[in-house]
Amino acid sequence: MTLEAQLQSLLEDGVAAKAAPGLIAVVFNRDKIIAKAAVGVRNVDTQAPIDTSTIVWQASMSKAVVSFAVLRAVEEKGFDIDSHDELVKILPEFKIGGGHPLSKLFTEKDGEGKWGTKEAKKGVTLRHLLSHTSGLAYDFNDEATTATHEPLGPTPSNLTGLAASVDLPRHFEAGEGWMYGHGAAWVGIFLERLTGSYLRVALQDLVFTPLGIPPHTLDVFISPEMRENFAVLHTKSADKECKVLGVELPQREFKPPEGVHVHADSPLYGSILSFAKFAQCLLNKSCPHPGAPPLLNAASWNLATSDALAPLGLSLPHPVVAAYDKFIANDMVVFSKGGDESVGEGWTLLQTAYNRCKSVTGRTCGTLSWSGLANSYFFVDVDAGVGGVIAASFLPWADKDVYDLRDGMEKIIYEHRKEWEN
Repeated sequence: MTLEAQLQSLLEDGVAAKAAPGLIAVVFNRDKIIAKAAVGVRNVDTQAPIDTSTIVWQASMSKAVVSFAVLRAVEEKGFDIDSHDELVKILPEFKIGGGHPLSKLFTEKDGEGKWGTKEAKKGVTLRHLLSHTSGLAYDFNDEATTATHEPLGPTPSNLTGLAASVDLPRHFEAGEGWMYGHGAAWVGIFLERLTGSYLRVALQDLVFTPLGIPPHTLDVFISPEMRENFAVLHTKSADKECKVLGVELPQREFKPPEGVHVHADSPLYGSILSFAKFAQCLLNKSCPHPGAPPLLNAASWNLATSDALAPLGLSLPHPVVAAYDKFIANDMVVFSKGGDESVGEGWTLLQTAYNRCKSVTGRTCGTLSWSGLANSYFFVDVDAGVGGVIAASFLPWADKDVYDLRDGMEKIIYEHRKEWEN
């Protein structure tokens, strides 16, 4: 069987086993799509079929795109990513002693169940925000952050889109640990303030237009055209029954008013084929296609794709993400199983996981990968010259069935090396 035939069969088996109502997968090398497949439906109520051009919420797969844009802007502006003083010129909310919750650290709960705080001593930098070493958490993986948001605490709900909703205490001093969290939202706010452009415009200017990605195929706003082939968000029960949830993060077609931000940690809606075009740029070390000039200089590329945790003596924890809200997520115990578990997993300034050794599925050392909350996964093996994406559209995240399908896809890809090697 060809790679594409096996990919199609894998997805058919997955949908038949109720892994997801609908699944899409794409495999690519440096210059073309090698295989693609789609099986199932994008809405269990209407039974509308899914296809490889279906628009899905890409959620945290967006982080790599936003980070790439930030690193392009930083290179252009000559911004020092290791300077706290430089960061607070753009994001004064992080100023030590400035009075914002971001300048404080959580301590412990008191007898009434309220979380205490203390002043932080170390200043946060852009490197800390990109590497998730600032100490910020998400609600779904942290009790204290959940308790700080309304209705339990004084901070506006994250669904309001207010910048104040991510002005939160942190869990440890900058650079002293790794925690998946709202630092990614501040990366987007940073990009808007540094460039003076709305996030939607900045991503178009810095990423999508240079790569030739049409706006109606990858965007922070779902246009009427995109709605015509849109995969709604579902929920999946323990007995594998899926129902339409239909919830979406707040979207804004035009620049929002002061104090309001787009959720830059998970803003993108689009086709997996268009995300693959971005991922191919990573395979080509920031070149839009083989032979084209790079979008990042060599220093910025190395900065973007190196393991940011190793110099700190850190690795991704196990579990990588311990879910506090089980409606939103399951525990992500380990992101990529390696042949040598003792070396751990790293993280990059593109906000991706980093393979420190060859994985059991065939990824080489240095492979970049991450996931989206609606159960989508991607990997970019720069050394081997291949990558893949598999996407569903349901909660909770870190569903074991889709995780196993991801691993199955990767094994098929490396078994068919002759079909994609240049």
